[in-house]
Amino acid sequence: MRSISGVLSVSFNQDFGCFACGLDSGFRVFNTDPLKHSYEEKLSGGIAKVEMLFRCNYIALIGGGSTPAFPTNVVVIWDVVNRKEVVRLEMSGDVNGVRLRRDRIVVVLETTVHVFSFTDNPRQLHVFDSSRNPRGICCLCPSSDNSLLAFPSPSSPSAVMCINLGEPDAPSRNIIAHMRPLSAISLNSTGTQIATASEKGTIIRVFDTMTCTVLRELRRGTNPAIIFCLNFSSDSSMLCVSSNHNTVHLFSLNEEKKKKTP
Repeated sequence: MRSISGVLSVSFNQDFGCFACGLDSGFRVFNTDPLKHSYEEKLSGGIAKVEMLFRCNYIALIGGGSTPAFPTNVVVIWDVVNRKEVVRLEMSGDVNGVRLRRDRIVVVLETTVHVFSFTDNPRQLHVFDSSRNPRGICCLCPSSDNSLLAFPSPSSPSAVMCINLGEPDAPSRNIIAHMRPLSAISLNSTGTQIATASEKGTIIRVFDTMTCTVLRELRRGTNPAIIFCLNFSSDSSMLCVSSNHNTVHLFSLNEEKKKKTP
């Protein structure tokens, strides 16, 4: 396999069947098992983030790097079959993140989260306030049975706001997750559990998204760390955590007993 230079980001699709690399001159997509290259698009600039929708031919792109392929306030929906841009969403500020499900496009700005219909001509449906969110922290349940959206709460950067996009006017749920600001969050495949990490990075908590109660509390270590990624296994029996300590922790959620840490 050829080496990849200038990697700006790596992200899985919703079922972990493939992953994409944002590069300083385009992006590439790989199949997970067996591991093999499946698609490449060379562009005139960098792609900071790539968001896939299972194995659908539409991919969301955010420009980035020293020479962005697109303006940093734009989300581009790219058709990998016809190898062209099909939708462009121009926002009022830099885009820090984007999430997809079959019926929605979610765009994350510094202090707001925008929800659009996923159509040929997307229509803005909702705008939610958030805490300052330079990391673009946000997760969207891909299940057809649960349209849960989660992001840092406007009331506190250490709390998670959970909104059911199927009932956007219903009261939102606030999870008080940590003492310090969030650094990462992740929903399981059904949207019934959410894992959270703070900027300290020593404790990972798993919450029930309906009751907002703690289900598990997991210690990653005693030294502070920057958490890059949290991911549940497909059956929610395990949680994977990666950090800037060059380590990957794998926790069994079935065996770990609930415990409280100050």
